[in-house]
Amino acid sequence: MTPRTPKLLALVFAVLFVGCTTTSIEGIKSIAIPRNLSPRDAKIALARAVSGEAAGDGWKNWEKMTNAALGAAFGVRYAGQYAPRGQWYIESVEDRAVVFGCTRGGYYLRVRMSVGADTITPTIEDSQGLKQSGERIHKTAIEWVNRLGILVRGSLGQFSAYRASITDTQESENK
Repeated sequence: MTPRTPKLLALVFAVLFVGCTTTSIEGIKSIAIPRNLSPRDAKIALARAVSGEAAGDGWKNWEKMTNAALGAAFGVRYAGQYAPRGQWYIESVEDRAVVFGCTRGGYYLRVRMSVGADTITPTIEDSQGLKQSGERIHKTAIEWVNRLGILVRGSLGQFSAYRASITDTQESENK
């Protein structure tokens, strides 16, 4: 055994234990639909969940003009730092589901949100660069799906509150 062999073995073990890990796709939790929302309302809330994610940035006109000038002068080196990172977008809307996509760097994830009577069930359909094989995927993909779940829960809550306020207003007008 040469003096390099122990160092090489230590390096191999370090790479194996420190490298990227995968996790089960099965661990994604369903999302409850509030009682005052129908499955149709839930689909609308799903679509609204990501619509505001890339909304206005709150910059003033002079800031936007400066940003555009710097982007023109320095190209990708400047614009890359402000490019949207990991934003969710709608790929398709179907009868009982909404399909979302997320692209970040060279990675891609597609999630189907199936709408049932009482729950929304997220399912990872496809990915690129996230080590998906069978029922396993890189743990980052699960974090992305959990982020989408938070957006969906927030949108469902807002829609539920809106429906409740309409019902309360109609009841008070009928009295």
